[in-house]
Amino acid sequence: MSVEFCCPIHREPLDRSDPTRWVGVGHGEAYPVVEGIPILLPDRAERDRIAKTDWDNVELQKRDAVDFYNEAKYEERYSRATHDDGRAILNGLLDKLPSPGPVLEVGSGRGPLQGIGQDYTALDYAFTLLRRNVDPKHHRVCGTAERLPFFDETFAFIYSVDTLEHVPKANLAFEEIHRVLKPGGVAFLLPAWHCVQYVCDGLAHRPYSDLTFRQRLVKFSLPMRKLPAAKAIAAMPARVARRIGWWLSGAKPTAFRFSSLKPDYEHFWESDFDACSRLDSHEGVLFFKSRGYELLSPNGGTIRQLLTRHEPVTVRKPITAAG
Repeated sequence: MSVEFCCPIHREPLDRSDPTRWVGVGHGEAYPVVEGIPILLPDRAERDRIAKTDWDNVELQKRDAVDFYNEAKYEERYSRATHDDGRAILNGLLDKLPSPGPVLEVGSGRGPLQGIGQDYTALDYAFTLLRRNVDPKHHRVCGTAERLPFFDETFAFIYSVDTLEHVPKANLAFEEIHRVLKPGGVAFLLPAWHCVQYVCDGLAHRPYSDLTFRQRLVKFSLPMRKLPAAKAIAAMPARVARRIGWWLSGAKPTAFRFSSLKPDYEHFWESDFDACSRLDSHEGVLFFKSRGYELLSPNGGTIRQLLTRHEPVTVRKPITAAG
């Protein structure tokens, strides 16, 4: 096994002599290993809950909050990746690596894109998804994108599809991906960019009588809000101001900026109703560009980058990265 896990809190090595419990060397933080899957979550209460749950009890699994993402209704209606095309794209990006190396998928979910590369690691917050859907022959780890349980510069290729919009502190996820990617490595990021609160609120599906005055105004304007031209016009001033501000500051490494959403975990309104972060693809471009990354997609200059919408952000880390 070429990938070494570390304590996500203190980033120190783990004593793995006990196959049921890994312990941080230094601070002694303990992490349970359940059915061969290390639970490397910073939250102790969540680690304990997973370790104490009877995962063979179907009724318990149905009541589990994290298992919300594994319900059949969600699987059938909201998995938007075209998996065959996605695998072809990801395998093609492996050819851009200077040399083969470990691969990390952040948010393996139901596992349709698992197994890319020769040394693949699946990371997901939902233990049940790892247990049910990811082949045990792969490295599986229950963890969070906000505190990846890996040492610096571990992976040659990192990819994430339809995941980062579900991370409450998405800025930390981008920092972590930057941290664990090897120099010369490639990252492919395709979250659901530009999620909006009115989708989480189900305004397109709820009657006016069920809404506040503000929500009624938003619902009335939905046909216009959904026009691609309207979306581009609305986003452009903030993007231009952001880019100019970055230039004036000396083009230094900049943080990934995002806004929080209030997800709905009760109703299946439509795709991305459960997103908790609104991510701007231009912010993804700027985050990596400010650190000296080569931009593989979107292709083109500044204007093209300002106009990017829902396409993947694909980048190659420089040999010596800034920030």
